[in-house]
Amino acid sequence: MTTLDRLFSPRSIAVIGASADATKLTGRPIAYLEKHGYAGAIYPVNPRAETIGSRRCYPDVAALPEVPDVGLVLLGAE
Repeated sequence: MTTLDRLFSPRSIAVIGASADATKLTGRPIAYLEKHGYAGAIYPVNPRAETIGSRRCYPDVAALPEVPDVGLVLLGAE
C-alpha cells in the first residue's frame, strides 16, 4: 500500500483529542466515520477518557495497538 493509498483509503484512523460529545468539533469525526460506514479501525486518543461510545480510548499515540494510516489532530493551540 502506497502512502497516498493510506491517506485516501486508510485501514485505521487515530483521532487525537477525541471527545464523546458529537456536537463538538472534537467529537464529530468519530460520529461521521461511524454514520457513513467506515469499516476500518478507529482509535480515539484522549488521556482523560477511558471510552468514547463503545470504543476504548487510548491515553496517547504510543499506546495504540498499531501504527494508524491516518491521524487527525484535534487539539487547541495552547
